[in-house]
Amino acid sequence: MQRKCFILPALRPHVQGTQVNLRPSLMHDEGYGRDIQIEQGSPAILIIASEEDRTALYFKKFVERNNCSVSLVSIEDSSLVSNFTWSDQDISRQGHFPGIYFRGASTRCAKLNRVLEIMQDVLAFYPGIIINRPSRHSLNYSKPLQMTAISRSIHQTVKPIPTFLSNVPAKIASSNETIVKSISSIRSEVVALTDARLLHGAGALHCPIQLQPMLQGSCIRAHVCGDTVHAAKIDGDAIDYRYGEQIKMTRYELPQDVAAWCIQAARREGLEFAGIDFIYDEAAQLFSCLEINPSPGYHFYEKRLVDSGEAPSISQWLLQRLLGND
Repeated sequence: MQRKCFILPALRPHVQGTQVNLRPSLMHDEGYGRDIQIEQGSPAILIIASEEDRTALYFKKFVERNNCSVSLVSIEDSSLVSNFTWSDQDISRQGHFPGIYFRGASTRCAKLNRVLEIMQDVLAFYPGIIINRPSRHSLNYSKPLQMTAISRSIHQTVKPIPTFLSNVPAKIASSNETIVKSISSIRSEVVALTDARLLHGAGALHCPIQLQPMLQGSCIRAHVCGDTVHAAKIDGDAIDYRYGEQIKMTRYELPQDVAAWCIQAARREGLEFAGIDFIYDEAAQLFSCLEINPSPGYHFYEKRLVDSGEAPSISQWLLQRLLGND
């Protein structure tokens, strides 16, 4: 049975890397493995991602600039994925295991998805260093699950956002003070309940949607990197700043107790690398937590900070962690 989720096509801006489009070679079952080849021998770092994943490509270039060997296993390439799954990832093999940065994805090809599922099962028990180990991705599949994880921690400064789930449109009062979020892992734009794109006929909301109050304050994105937290303050002109016309990003120093909460929250979910979003009410000195992301697209934030003169702190940590130097 196909899962239902409230994400309209109009709320799905094109984002590279979130959905894999099959190449003609995959449709005709020929020509696999001709585009990308793993280097001879074991690379220092292996990246497993869609070849259109901007975060993966950003990090790959960073690794190359630092003169480290790196290879990309493209999930669009069924030959490479199959070879990786059945031979290169034999967990009984002894010796050097490269650090693996797993970004994950899925295709519309059922046969290839089965191979990808097996690959993820292998990676779940792989004895090497893995960032974004597949067995820790459950939070990515459900926003209510994330809110449950956040609410497990009682903290004087960090609070969860009140969340309401409904599948009965008639009982939902339209308000500019209420925002709508998708429940699934498919990336979509956060909008006000009164957004015209939601008004598309009776019965269209006959599946659960997530509603939250629209909070006033500064948007803060914190990246947990092991025992360190790197945060940024974001100012934008849209409810969902990712899709606004103007965006300004500056480095932000979290209070020590909030940084400690971020590290502990990530650890509770078995994560050493996570992206955590807050709305900060300066008057009340309160951080409202929106999300714990187990596979953050961190390059969106780091690139802007680097352009303003900051160090690529997250990429530096990822590189050292995957090399086993931390």
